Amino acid sequence: MQHNPKAYLFDIIKACDLIIGYTKGFDSTSYLQDRMLRDAVERNFITIGEALNRLKTEDHEMFVQIPDSNKIIAFRNVVVHAYDVIENELVWDVVQEEIVQLKEKCQKLLNAE
Repeated sequence: MQHNPKAYLFDIIKACDLIIGYTKGFDSTSYLQDRMLRDAVERNFITIGEALNRLKTEDHEMFVQIPDSNKIIAFRNVVVHAYDVIENELVWDVVQEEIVQLKEKCQKLLNAE
């Protein structure tokens, strides 16, 4: 059953907002020491990656407009299937440097018509 591709964008935006909210006020050291926070962030990266994977199948034109979408899906696969090799420092860097841009791009696509 095919879904509205914009629903996937909404899910990505919501997961980005959660990651941003969860990590507000934290630095890399406190992030690395807080297992519950890392779990919450990783869970939302799973949501983002799965939504992008579905978007890739259902609206490839929209999917290709999202930078690094294939890398994000690959990261989701690492979190799900290779949890024991997750580089927490890399996750923190992505949160700090890329999550806002992903949210903004998805917001633009969601609002476009």
